[in-house]
Amino acid sequence: MIRAKKKFVVGAGELDQYGHLNCEALKRVLRPSQDALLASRGMTFSAACGPGKFIKRLSIIWLAQLKKGDKCLVVTSLTLGKTDIVFEQRLTRKGSLAVSYITVLTMVGNGRKVPIPMEVKRRLST
Repeated sequence: MIRAKKKFVVGAGELDQYGHLNCEALKRVLRPSQDALLASRGMTFSAACGPGKFIKRLSIIWLAQLKKGDKCLVVTSLTLGKTDIVFEQRLTRKGSLAVSYITVLTMVGNGRKVPIPMEVKRRLST
């Protein structure tokens, strides 16, 4: 498993009609942390995940609402399976978990699951 941390402050453009961090905005907020983690290993999202991937699982667990100005820490972890790349992201505010976000990407080729390429595994292994 590899891990990276990034600070984030909830902005006005990320809020829903009730003044909370919007679910759709959450994806936009978290993607740069995934990109930064991959970049720390000399990879881009496209290079690591390739064109042959699909989202096998997407899970969001809200434990607290986040509002404009909330200062958060995003901890992004990446683990590899045989055919899956798993991003687990945790947003904390004042040391408490507010959101858990998990994305499982499965590699595919010719309509079937395929192993993660060895070069990707080599670069993304601990």
